Amino acid sequence: MKILENKLKIEDDYIIDAIDTFQKGKLHIREQIIHSNSAVDLYYAKLQIDEFFKQINDSIKLIKITCSDLFEKKEMNMAALEILINIREEAKNEFSIFISDNNKRIKSV
Repeated sequence: MKILENKLKIEDDYIIDAIDTFQKGKLHIREQIIHSNSAVDLYYAKLQIDEFFKQINDSIKLIKITCSDLFEKKEMNMAALEILINIREEAKNEFSIFISDNNKRIKSV
């Protein structure tokens, strides 16, 4: 319960950092794919894509909880949630060929 409590103490900095991290992560993966020289490079990019979606889905779930009326900054959290969902959708469209079969159904959280 303490872990969940700590996770729910989301501050402005966390949300801003999360958005920034995912935007930069998506760009980094794109660059890695563009500059890949071998199948091994593409495989590592695929692993990063899988991890990217795992992390963004976890962040979306966490921020979605903070969009309830119980939290002071509900509107800001909803705006952040919308931004993260847009980043995820863009990444889904951009990296769809690399998404693992078991991740084909990226959850619409």
